[in-house]
Amino acid sequence: MTDLIEGLDQQTGIIHSQRWRSGVPIGGIGCGKFDILTDGSFGNFTINHAQDKPTGWMKGVFAAVSAAANGKRVCRILRLAGDDEYSGIKNIAATEYEGLYPRVNLAYKDPDLPVGVKLHAFSPLIPGNIDDSSLPGACLEFEVSNQETTEAEVSVVLTWENILGIGGSREEDWHSTEGNYQELADSADGLSGVLFLTRQNYEDRRKCVLGSYFLGAEKGEGIEISVCSAWDTNNKTPDFWEQFASTGILPEGTSGLGGAVAARVCVKPKETRTIRFYLVWFTPYHITVRGLRPPKYEIEDAGKVEDVGHYYLNRFSNPIEIADYLAKNRTCLIEGTLSWQKPVLESNLPQWLKIKLINCAFSLTVCGILTKDGRFVVMESPVTMNGACGTMDQRMAAHAFMTQLFPELDMREMEIFARCQDLVKPEADGRVPHFDGNMHDVIGDPNVDYGVTDWPDLSCSFIMQTLKLYRWTGDRAFLERMYPHIVKALKFLEAADSDGDFIPEGGSTYDYVEPFPGAFCFTASCYAGALTTAQEMARVMGDEKTENYCRERLENVRDSMMKNLWNGRYFIKQYLPATGEKNPNSFIAQLAGDWLSRLCGVGSTFPEEVTESTVREIIARHVKPWKPVPPMEVTPDGRIGHSTCFILQHEPYAGCEAIYQGYTADGLDVIYRVYQVAWEVTKSPWDMKLAFDAPGGGEKWLSHYMTCPTTWHALNALTGTTIDLPNEALYVDPRVSNELPELHMPVYFSRFWVWFDYVPGKTLRLTVTRTLQNNIRISRILDRERCELLKLEEPFIVKEGAVLNLDELASAFPKPKIVDYEVKAETTTSAEGKTSSNGPIVSG
Repeated sequence: MTDLIEGLDQQTGIIHSQRWRSGVPIGGIGCGKFDILTDGSFGNFTINHAQDKPTGWMKGVFAAVSAAANGKRVCRILRLAGDDEYSGIKNIAATEYEGLYPRVNLAYKDPDLPVGVKLHAFSPLIPGNIDDSSLPGACLEFEVSNQETTEAEVSVVLTWENILGIGGSREEDWHSTEGNYQELADSADGLSGVLFLTRQNYEDRRKCVLGSYFLGAEKGEGIEISVCSAWDTNNKTPDFWEQFASTGILPEGTSGLGGAVAARVCVKPKETRTIRFYLVWFTPYHITVRGLRPPKYEIEDAGKVEDVGHYYLNRFSNPIEIADYLAKNRTCLIEGTLSWQKPVLESNLPQWLKIKLINCAFSLTVCGILTKDGRFVVMESPVTMNGACGTMDQRMAAHAFMTQLFPELDMREMEIFARCQDLVKPEADGRVPHFDGNMHDVIGDPNVDYGVTDWPDLSCSFIMQTLKLYRWTGDRAFLERMYPHIVKALKFLEAADSDGDFIPEGGSTYDYVEPFPGAFCFTASCYAGALTTAQEMARVMGDEKTENYCRERLENVRDSMMKNLWNGRYFIKQYLPATGEKNPNSFIAQLAGDWLSRLCGVGSTFPEEVTESTVREIIARHVKPWKPVPPMEVTPDGRIGHSTCFILQHEPYAGCEAIYQGYTADGLDVIYRVYQVAWEVTKSPWDMKLAFDAPGGGEKWLSHYMTCPTTWHALNALTGTTIDLPNEALYVDPRVSNELPELHMPVYFSRFWVWFDYVPGKTLRLTVTRTLQNNIRISRILDRERCELLKLEEPFIVKEGAVLNLDELASAFPKPKIVDYEVKAETTTSAEGKTSSNGPIVSG
């Protein structure tokens, strides 16, 4: 194999013969995970509640193949060679890795192997099916193909290591394997393998690392299974290797923490056989201890211990039961997982965007916590945020995938935040907290380290998301439960305006610098969006007093922003009314609230000429001059104001907002930059960080970040779609570009999915592909600014296969626009630089 290809193929998304730091995480929601790395290795295990302390590369966990044909036998370990590899073995020559979370397709290439070997691995992730999406297990299916003219004998082995007893957090290091052992085990439904156990016993938080694992192979016609129940993973060469390499059969085992299962099969010429393994980790004890990471004030229940458990415990009592369930239901589980992926892959979206969409959702597995009683929270940043959960500010951008495909989980965490609002210490003043718990401390209580802050954007985010969820689900009872908390949040936001400029003060999600004491354009925009959405909820609830309050307050906020922050082209970053001090920099998220207001279906928060000018200046100042990472702050003369960049939030706040405004190519370019950093610069998309250096893309902090799925907002931005189920209103306002002149793509609403076809001037049709609720009707078609485009003569009944033909509107939408200038200081050592800008001045 002389012409070895290495690295990412951008046309296909396949990674050739490289080991990246992360791989697709395999595991159900709230269960921990392991990564299948891009060279066939296994690593980064968190299966013992070690989300904050993953294992790294696992030497003793691997697959291998032994194949004999034409009198010759070849044995290969199915991962690329590395510095710390076993001796006396040979590695596969090359790999082709396709990661499509939570699936992996991996082809192993070697000129000496007489057969082709591929791996198809997955854990189920099925919209509308939380039960089967929260299983601590995986199916690893090896496909063996014989393209020769003679029969081949092929054996595949999969190994696992007994790491029960190992785990902890950033502040707790538990590392004991004393008392660990393995046993041969057969399941009731045809699996044969190894059960991994321990005699360790703890009554404190170390109970988190106890449980059992099961690795089993599926019996079948012509499949011979052999099991090695124990081998020493620390030996120079695996104990079983010599016998497996020469016969394809495993010895019974000696001693050690490793276990292995092999399946041997004869493969006829031109035949393909499948060998399936099922792997389950059953670590049922999720122990929290109150006060492990306390706030800066006294808490009343310090020391309280709770075993919150796992959702799968409501159905299963041991790992073999789960393995049997996976095996018996494999077909429907993989079909359910493919149901949301296939439409993306079959769309005409750019290949990079398809890959990004599917894989950026990884944080649902990596960050999700789902307790036995159904509480659901999201860790902000495993490994680096000490177990912190919730993070309402980031949720404003992060919620896309959950709202679209797992709305019940989305609603559960929103209601937890509502309860947390009333638990805030030292005084529940209506503020929505930063966190809704901590993985190690407590689930569903904000009074943890950094859990309660003075940030106004938290309450704004909460308000806007509540309206969106109500409209997307049509759940009136949800709105009624949430509405009192909306009113409380509004009161807090008003009280947070201490200087009388109608804009609340305080910190924000952008905590890379100390909070500015005056008006911040990001906070102001979020507040405008919150008032717009709260006004609509008040109208629905018949609360005329609050509705009028929101309307009047919104006008005051707009006036204040135009008077104090608007400079004729964009909103400057900050203004301090007491002194008149200004920070004149442009800030990339100055229209964040406007974006979410549009997605909620209540229209833009500013006049068209203001949003038009602002979007153009954001693109010209932050995006076009700087690659790959657009800086968050840019000076008036076009210099980077601060190198730290929270790039993930750029996607909705700048990218999707630009698409809404008609700058589709420029908006997609913002999203592409995030893809570029993850897949090309850092080469680690499945543990992507929040913070990077601008413009080079160097990594800074907060890994495995919860906001990675924000890309899913792009589906609604491109199609201009949102839904208001209670009012039977569908919003449609598509945006194309010269590079994407038509749209053929899926749109996922919480209660139904559609296939969206748009050819400007010719076709606009929505075909219902799945329904998750009955009796959904659409009577009106609106654009993104709430203008009624069409009132249907008869309500459209949403049912699978039904086609909503809107061809008569196919010519109603604007042509694509581009920003044709940039603003960047000339290269000079002086603090002053020239700018180039032909953007218009818009008066306030």
